[in-house]
Amino acid sequence: MRLPKRRRLLEPLVADLGVRLAAGKQGDLPVQASALSSREGLPILPLDRPVFLNVQFAVNALVTSSGGQLVRQALLFHENFLCWSGLTVDDTHALYRYAARCLLPAALAAASVKRAKAALGGASAAPDGPPFRAGEWRLAADGFLEPAAAGDEAQPSASVRVHLPSGAHFCLCALARESVTLLLLLPEQSLMDKPLRAQLAAVAGELRLPRLGKMLLATAASLNRWHVPGYRYMYLDGATLAVRGSPESKLATLAPESLAALSQLRAHLEAQPGEAKVQEHEVCIRTMHDAWVVMRRSRGRALYIILERAGDTLLEVNDASDRFCQASAILDWE
Repeated sequence: MRLPKRRRLLEPLVADLGVRLAAGKQGDLPVQASALSSREGLPILPLDRPVFLNVQFAVNALVTSSGGQLVRQALLFHENFLCWSGLTVDDTHALYRYAARCLLPAALAAASVKRAKAALGGASAAPDGPPFRAGEWRLAADGFLEPAAAGDEAQPSASVRVHLPSGAHFCLCALARESVTLLLLLPEQSLMDKPLRAQLAAVAGELRLPRLGKMLLATAASLNRWHVPGYRYMYLDGATLAVRGSPESKLATLAPESLAALSQLRAHLEAQPGEAKVQEHEVCIRTMHDAWVVMRRSRGRALYIILERAGDTLLEVNDASDRFCQASAILDWE
């Protein structure tokens, strides 16, 4: 019977959620079910042409190494931002959700010695599946992320088997260099032994990833994390799942009534028939505690805004949302 195995696979996920809720980490509790959370999309880092070409060169060099038989596909991240993916949108989203849960936090924590000691120690892997938490991964000397539960094992496996929504099966491994993390998809039967790890590490070493990381860092810094003072918002492109929104620390300042109102609005719209979902909509709702919830939908893109400014009229809220759209090129609705 398959149910016990599935239960064992789900147990670490449920336990991890319980620990996070009980710990009450700042910004974590209010956004678990927030209608403005960016977890449903892909936080993509917009790149200018020179940086994009450098990213493209690095990924192509990896994929074409060994005649294209070693690395089938690759995803490149700067911190938590996606910079490149050769997969479909659905496959990319599935891999991102796993990576954002454990691989990316572990790689970022390992970049700082102080944080690594706190974040990577004393965890054990799930017995019947891949590790699900950041603390269950550690950064090895060669730059690969490997299960921390391996202890002092000479060469623990640095890969997991993944089954993507498209039906493709791969062997997944993660290679980190400072702020740059590469998710490498190898043939399913690949054995991540010492020679293969050395070969991949050598190819990655020729790409000067730390230099690329500095270029990406400058790009990310110029965005100021997309925070817009006075607005709490999320933009979602339904075609690419590209998402942009307020930082979770800012979402934590919203009143629960505001988030509840937006959740009810989104639930109502999702319940509409298929054709109604793709039509253009603009909705402004005033809540009982004098806040405004704004939703704009056009050509498969959606923008959600919460304004907690007492005394604003409908005209003032509409003008404020218009100014927001005009100031953000990606949100140009004209």
